[in-house]
Amino acid sequence: MISIFLIGLVLVSGMLFYQLRLNENYNSLISSMKDLKSDVHETNLQLDRMMFGSELGEEHTAFQERYISMRQEMQSFFQRPLYQQFLEANSSIESDTTTLENMFLMND
Repeated sequence: MISIFLIGLVLVSGMLFYQLRLNENYNSLISSMKDLKSDVHETNLQLDRMMFGSELGEEHTAFQERYISMRQEMQSFFQRPLYQQFLEANSSIESDTTTLENMFLMND
């Protein structure tokens, strides 16, 4: 009887560990998505500074650096394995990703 209890305890512990790892991966993906959103807002702010600032040359250089950094972050986000799993599972995510990438390609 005790062995059945111990086996059950080990199985439940294993399932909880698996669920915690899965939640950690999802939380990491969500955190990365929030960071990416923050990068987009920072890039927009840098563009605003460039358009309305007094030092156009410096602001333009800063904007270009910020934009390139944001694009690299976006590409690395799209390459994450968990994001790729979501792409395979939901076709609307794929079309949204393609639309976003195409918008940025027009800006490049």
